[in-house]
Amino acid sequence: MFDTGFVTEPKILKDQSAIRTKKWMQEHSHKGLILGSLAQKVENSYQNILYAYDQGRELTRYVKSHTFIGGERSSYESGRSLGILDYKGWKLGLNICYDLRFPVWCHAQKADILVFVANWPEKRASHWYSLLKARAIENQCFVMGVNRVGHDENGLNYIGQSVIFDYKGEEIVNLQNKETAYSVVIEKQEMMEYRSNLPFLLDRDEFELKM
Repeated sequence: MFDTGFVTEPKILKDQSAIRTKKWMQEHSHKGLILGSLAQKVENSYQNILYAYDQGRELTRYVKSHTFIGGERSSYESGRSLGILDYKGWKLGLNICYDLRFPVWCHAQKADILVFVANWPEKRASHWYSLLKARAIENQCFVMGVNRVGHDENGLNYIGQSVIFDYKGEEIVNLQNKETAYSVVIEKQEMMEYRSNLPFLLDRDEFELKM
């Protein structure tokens, strides 16, 4: 919900808010792939939806599956499918905030890059960092976590810690509490070689994900 902050009562939002935000994403995607989630009314309910745009086109959308305990769960309809995007030879797993706490969910995406966009408060910042690192190690993939900074109307403080971990769980980038933009180059071939040399993923347990 990068355009509004975390909203537990989406009825206060104007119906045109999501339309304007998607138009903004569409226009800015001519510079490259852009991802972001927003609260949107769908028929008679609300959903937290992550959109992916590139070159002015919507590539895919993911409806947040794990709605947070309390306000979000009572106000938003949960999604029932994984968010997967194949982009330029990479398989991206798209996730929103609370999804991070569910390793089986992330595991099922079989991603090269797990992406998490979030409003993750300061009081659980250590969980944010540790869980992102764990998802990278157990899935042998890159993990990108983008989190907000500042304060919101719910009385919560956010310290960012937008980070990127590599497929070994090593930190590549940590923006701390800065509100900024940062670019980094990652190499898929190095990840594939690492997976080949340490083929832990071949021993993953089989399971059926019920939604």
